[in-house]
Amino acid sequence: MASDDHLKLNLPDAVHSGIKQVYDRLTSFTNNDFITDELYQPSTHLLQSHGKMIRPTMVLLGAHILNYNLELFVDLASAIELLHVSSLVHDDIIDKERERRGIDSVNYKFNNNYAILAGDALISKAIQLSSKYGSNVMYSISDAAMKMCAGESIDYKYQNNISKIDVDKYIKIAILKTASLIGTSSSIAAIYKDHKSKINMYDYGLNLGIAFQIRDDILEFTQSSSAYASKKAAKEANIVNILKLQENISKKEAISKAVLMNNKYVSRAIGGIKEMDPNSMLLNYANLILIKE
Repeated sequence: MASDDHLKLNLPDAVHSGIKQVYDRLTSFTNNDFITDELYQPSTHLLQSHGKMIRPTMVLLGAHILNYNLELFVDLASAIELLHVSSLVHDDIIDKERERRGIDSVNYKFNNNYAILAGDALISKAIQLSSKYGSNVMYSISDAAMKMCAGESIDYKYQNNISKIDVDKYIKIAILKTASLIGTSSSIAAIYKDHKSKINMYDYGLNLGIAFQIRDDILEFTQSSSAYASKKAAKEANIVNILKLQENISKKEAISKAVLMNNKYVSRAIGGIKEMDPNSMLLNYANLILIKE
């Protein structure tokens, strides 16, 4: 999914405006926000090169579907993106990555120690921004953060032995590492307002998050322009690798099966929100994650 995929969707002006406000919020931090320049520089490094912005877009779409004022949720959407970025910073340390979002990773540019501190600082800033939304919101975000850590710990356990990961373990890791925060993003406006749709909205995001992880894995094999990236993907706990090993099938067959899995989870995401989405915005967004052979 390209970083501008949300622009291909016919989003309401209010959502586009909200996304721009989130961009502005994430790039407006100063040294004072992080107290020292030594912390400010590594903490804001990745914020200058925005990613897919899936989570903030989901926050704003969820709020729009429920007819809320989107300006109220800009800080909350920004906080969730900060939490996501903090996980990328820490993941890159563990994986010894040299690049992220087309630029040097934080650990490569500033060293591991500063990257650890930057990830911690981003979590702290996310807590600051979201604290005004109350205990239910704070609990939901903290719960998602804990699940992300748990997912990363399982992933790391099997990092050098992917033959021991089956499809069920893969889905569990995907739920914890990726889908939990996307589910929280899609439902957080409903959680804040204690709206009756919060469970449906969470399930929508959760299933879409699984589909998104599967989609990312497939694209690592089918759209990689780098020999290094293709070689790296072949060693990872990628759904294509797991299907190849578990079912003793070819890469082509594994990709086809992974596409079917992606389609299944997109369908599950759509199933629970059809009646509450009269303008089909959530349905259309889900279809951006859909892979067609």
